[in-house]
Amino acid sequence: MTANAERSPLRAADARLLAPVPVRRVQLLGSLDEWAAALHAAGIEVVDRDADLVVASPRLAKPASGLGAPAVLVLGSRRGPLRRAGYVTRTLLVRLGPSAPRLFVPVDARFAAQHALLSRIPGRSAPKRFAIQTVLTALRCGLPIHGAITLGTQRLAAPRILDAALGSQAGPTSEWYLVTGEGDDLQRLVWFCFGDGPDPQWVVKSSRVPGNSAPFAREEESLASLDSLPPELRRHAPRVARRLDVDGLPAAVETAANGQPLHILLQRGSATHTAVIGEIADWALAVATATRLPTAELEPELVRLRGIRADVVGALPPLPAVLQHNDLGCWNILVRKHDFVVVDWESSRRAGLPLWDLVYFLTDALTAGADAGKAARVASLLRGELDSSCVLFARLLSAAERLGIPGGAVGPIVTLAWLHHGLSAAERAQVGREHAAQTNAPSAAGPLQRVATYWLSDPALGVDWKAFAAAGAG
Repeated sequence: MTANAERSPLRAADARLLAPVPVRRVQLLGSLDEWAAALHAAGIEVVDRDADLVVASPRLAKPASGLGAPAVLVLGSRRGPLRRAGYVTRTLLVRLGPSAPRLFVPVDARFAAQHALLSRIPGRSAPKRFAIQTVLTALRCGLPIHGAITLGTQRLAAPRILDAALGSQAGPTSEWYLVTGEGDDLQRLVWFCFGDGPDPQWVVKSSRVPGNSAPFAREEESLASLDSLPPELRRHAPRVARRLDVDGLPAAVETAANGQPLHILLQRGSATHTAVIGEIADWALAVATATRLPTAELEPELVRLRGIRADVVGALPPLPAVLQHNDLGCWNILVRKHDFVVVDWESSRRAGLPLWDLVYFLTDALTAGADAGKAARVASLLRGELDSSCVLFARLLSAAERLGIPGGAVGPIVTLAWLHHGLSAAERAQVGREHAAQTNAPSAAGPLQRVATYWLSDPALGVDWKAFAAAGAG
C-alpha cells in the first residue's frame, strides 16, 4: 500500500519501540494527548509511577530524568539532564510523514545516517544533503535543534526488538535506523541493521499491531518456496532468517536488499533503468514457470475468487497454480546498477493465478513517471493507446504461450486480477477491524487499484479484453 494514511492514533507511539526494555507501562510528562491515545490503542497502560518508559516534553526533561525509569524518551534534543542523572543517551533525527513520524535515525550512526539521509537519490540535491549533514553535526554536538528526540537508558543497549531478533549481532554499538513509513496502522516497521560496512546486512520487520502475524506467515512460506529454484532466480528475493514474537508483536529477520526503488529510478528516464523492466518481466515469468503446481492446488484460490465474480471463474480453463508476489509494483523492487531484488512478500500467495504479477508489474512500470496523470496513463496503456501497449500485450501473449494458457483465458485472468486489487482496501479494512487498527479509506486507493472501477464498463477492456485480443489477432 502506498497511499498516505489518515491521522492514526496508534502510530504516534511508534517511538516506544526504541526502548531496550519491554514497554508495558508508560508515564507521560507534558501535554501529550496523542501519545496517550496511541498508547491506549496499543494496549499499553499509562501510569503515574513505576513506568518502564517515561515520555516527556523537552521542558520536562529534568523531572523525567529523576524518576528512575529504565528508559526515558524526551521529545526534543535535550540530553544534558539525562546525562547528569546517569543515563546513557542517544539522539535521533526524526522525519515526519502526513500522519506521524516516518523515520528515526540515530545521529551517531554514520553508516545508517548516510544510507537513510545522505544517499544520492532524485530530489535530494547536493545543497539538501549538505543541509542534512549540517543538522546531523549540530545534533552530535548537543545543540537543541528541532526535529530530534533523545533516548536515555540505564545502560548502552540496542532496542528490544533488535536484541530479540538478532541477539549478539545487535550489539549496543551496532548501527541501525527505523522506517515506520507513511501508510496505515497495518504497515510494518522496518529496521535496517548494519555490520561493518556502509550497506545494511539485515532487515528486521515488526508489526505495530499485536497478533497480526498473517503477513509474516505468507512472506515466510513464499520466500521458502523460492529456495528450490536455480540461483539465478533465487538471488532476486531476500531470505527469511527467522520469525519471532516480541512482547506480542510479530517480527521477522530477513537478509537486506540494497538499491533504490525502481519507481524512483524510472523518473530519471535512463535507458539503463528502462532496460531493467524487461529483465524483471523475464524473471517474473521464469518464477511463475518454475513454481507451477497442479491445477488442483488452485482450488482454494478459485473458491475465494468465486465470491468476487463466479461467472468469470466458471469460464476459466484448467490453469496451473503459481507463486504470486501479489504486489509487484515498482516500489517493491530495489535496483542497484544492473541487479534487482523484489521485496515485501507479505501479500503473496503460494498457489495463485498465473499472469497476475506480470500484468501488475508491467502496467506500473510502463506508465512510470511523475504521479500526475498516472491514472490516465494506466487506462490508456490497457486500452492499447500508448506505444508501450504493444510491449504489455506482447509480453502477456508470450507468457500465456509459455505457461500453456489459451489466449482467450488472458482476459478473464486479468479481469480477476484487477477486481481483486480493487477490493484490496476493503479487505485491508476488514483485517484492521479484526485487530482494532486503522486503515486507509477506499478513496486513498492508487491508480492500479482504481482499474477495477472502469475495467468492466470500458468496451476496450473487460472480460474479453478486446484491446489485447485485437493485438493478438494482428
